[in-house]
Amino acid sequence: MRCCKCNAEIPDGSKFCMECGAKQDVLQKCPSCGAEGLPLEAKFCPNCGKSLKQESTIKQPVAPADVRDLFFPIQGITLGKTTKDDAKRLGKKVELNLDNEYAFHAKCEEICDGYISESGPTFCLKNRSYVANQMSFMSPKYDYPEEWTERLGLSPDSTRSEWISFFRKYGFSVKETHYDSGFFKNTDFVDAISKDKHLHFELLFLSSTNKLGQLTADYQ
Repeated sequence: MRCCKCNAEIPDGSKFCMECGAKQDVLQKCPSCGAEGLPLEAKFCPNCGKSLKQESTIKQPVAPADVRDLFFPIQGITLGKTTKDDAKRLGKKVELNLDNEYAFHAKCEEICDGYISESGPTFCLKNRSYVANQMSFMSPKYDYPEEWTERLGLSPDSTRSEWISFFRKYGFSVKETHYDSGFFKNTDFVDAISKDKHLHFELLFLSSTNKLGQLTADYQ
């Protein structure tokens, strides 16, 4: 735009001229045709008739059609899709756990002398469905899914408020509960349920650190 007094070229939207100091009364420029000298209160361009309101170029996050695509697969495993046979084909060691449910770890790494190191989240095939429908981990430092750091922008050090903001951004309903007695003394629970009601997260945070302590995800 140009100064209304000295006609010097000045940045669009300037309130004062950088050359002569004159106050500028016209601060709008049409984003469609480039017409200058339009009053601030104008809503449409008198030259081309287009709206003077510039559309935001910032894309708002949109949840995928299947909300699971935000979080999975993890090491090739997706809740509600991966079967017991699929897990075995991926090289997972599928065994019955203490609750008499089939379970396996996301990672199985062969170590020397035949010892198998297992790490990452634990997946359970509940209700004898032979489909993985629960994932959990109790040690974020060691078992946090590597894929989530880049995919979600969250890490084991992310705070409770950062997790809550993420869930709400993608349409999850969120409920917070604080416990100050018993086994869960000084802990905060966050329950997040997807809009389609199929994916449910339960996260535990230690009040003293405000960091993730454990996480469970169920798909129904």
